[in-house]
Amino acid sequence: MDFIIELNDIGILIYIFKLLIISIFSYKTFFKIINKKEGTIFCKIRNYIIITITSILCGMLKYYINIWICILMLVIIISILLANETNTNILYSSIIFTISLGINYGIFLVATAISFFPAAFFNIINKYINFIIITVIYLIIWFWIQKMKRFKNGLIFLQTKISDESLDIFILNACTIVII
Repeated sequence: MDFIIELNDIGILIYIFKLLIISIFSYKTFFKIINKKEGTIFCKIRNYIIITITSILCGMLKYYINIWICILMLVIIISILLANETNTNILYSSIIFTISLGINYGIFLVATAISFFPAAFFNIINKYINFIIITVIYLIIWFWIQKMKRFKNGLIFLQTKISDESLDIFILNACTIVII
């Protein structure tokens, strides 16, 4: 198996950048949902480096392994990172991170749909330019959602800790179905 990415393979590079952007903003959405600060500057730098490395590895492995295994690996690694930083159990952090990942994939889907109009109007065929347009629209929508009154103080029903294990398993399965 050869893991070297050629510069001509645009699809892999765009997918890696997409996964990196969604992972970073899912990480930020996680803290917004539970209404906590991210931590010290050292923790932020360490976490962003780990998220970047994990996203790059998952993006490269997507073409050699099943995509669901790569997403699962991303969720597990970042959930462990978040559980360590927020002093919560891994199941709670994985549930909240899966929800934030689903929110960010939904925003990216909406941004992709909206980007169709400028791409069609200006007849843009270049994949890099299309990706930049999608990313700009994604960022605009993401920041707009962060400013919404309901989302400003986090999601209250997700901030309480769940003690029933069967409910935890049900919610984790539901979150996985949302991503799929």
